[in-house]
Amino acid sequence: MKILFLSGWGSAVPLAMNCEEYGHETKFWIEDKDSTDVGDGFIRKVPDYKPHIEWADLVIVDDTHLGKVNDSIRAKGIPVIGGTQMTDALEEDRGLGQRLFKSAGLDVLESKEFKTMEEAIAYVQDNPKPYVVKVSGVAQNDKTSTYVGEMEDGSDIVPVLEHMAEKMEKGVSGVEIQEKVDGLEVGVGGIFNGEKFVGPCEIDWEHKKLMSWKLQQGIGPNTGEMGTVSLWADQDTPLFQKIIRPMVKPLKAMGFKGFFNINCIVSRGTIYPLEMTNRFGWPTLPMEIETMKENDLGQFFFDVASGKDADFSVTYPWSLCVVVGVPPLPYMNDEIFEKYSKDMPVLFRSETAPEGLYPGECKMVDGQWTVAGTSGCLAVAASGGYSIDECKEAAYGIAEEVIVPSKMVRDDIGRTTENAYEELQELKLIGEQVEA
Repeated sequence: MKILFLSGWGSAVPLAMNCEEYGHETKFWIEDKDSTDVGDGFIRKVPDYKPHIEWADLVIVDDTHLGKVNDSIRAKGIPVIGGTQMTDALEEDRGLGQRLFKSAGLDVLESKEFKTMEEAIAYVQDNPKPYVVKVSGVAQNDKTSTYVGEMEDGSDIVPVLEHMAEKMEKGVSGVEIQEKVDGLEVGVGGIFNGEKFVGPCEIDWEHKKLMSWKLQQGIGPNTGEMGTVSLWADQDTPLFQKIIRPMVKPLKAMGFKGFFNINCIVSRGTIYPLEMTNRFGWPTLPMEIETMKENDLGQFFFDVASGKDADFSVTYPWSLCVVVGVPPLPYMNDEIFEKYSKDMPVLFRSETAPEGLYPGECKMVDGQWTVAGTSGCLAVAASGGYSIDECKEAAYGIAEEVIVPSKMVRDDIGRTTENAYEELQELKLIGEQVEA
């Protein structure tokens, strides 16, 4: 099969590698001009995707912003895994996503959308209490911009908004001020074939803060993610039925095919959807591949994109991944990247890269792993198992094999997940694990 990948910055490189291993011919295009070297030496790259559209039997897209392109390719009769113009808008415009949740009958937190920071500041001053601040537009991809208020009277929100107003202009189309509630954060999702979700569902626990602490949330700036714990479960699990099942009708109407996830917070027994992901996640994609790699994923996603009743097996119910980073993570800073990380060789304690280590922003030069891209998201160490502890021990063992200056690894991924899992079980929101 001929598979064309359209990628934002190269996050689907491990998936293309899996497809190559199963004998499929792949071509890989990266949209971000600063990330065009990502994946060099690991996969086959092309400088422009347009001449290769008619060549492809399947197109796989790993990011937003390409929904309009995806729609045009689907119109040619070529199966596409990825977003549509409408699903892209739902992820990038947080308010639009919240309105969809509400129309589908889900409980939503009180939130207000503002086109300018000044309007948001005035609202908070008139209604002082704890809030979560999130920007919309292209800038929402910079996860360091999200701020969760800590002061009970909300007095920390206005200074943050004032600072954003002064410093953040490019890519910001608006700001959302959302009611803050305490609870358990958890994600739930699955793979949609245009008609229904196929295979088991996935429940996940993200760790977005840069540094560890006694709480799962951690400390320091938000990152895209420093690691994730995931559980494959049967679709009859209550969390999936309550949150994802109501999305079938709108996703079908929008022509979406691919991976879909909603991040939620469970507070006093009520599930509040926070945001949706209408694409592959990162670093969850390498983690998913680790437990799905005995499947021919190229054929599987072709069947999904063709609307077939596809299925897949997993080797383990639990999985865990750890991000291995280098400067300037979690910020984008060309000067720091150039000085400390660009083209830095990546070494391993053994002769070769360990099983379960997946390249992030890396390239292969004469057989040598080398830092590529710009963000410092170097690699993902992933492992599957029958328990969180089993996964944790294996994933951290893999990460320990990596030798590179200024290596950053958050050391508590999964430490509190068992407690969160048990609480969700007590609330009868998680059902049976899928049989591996």
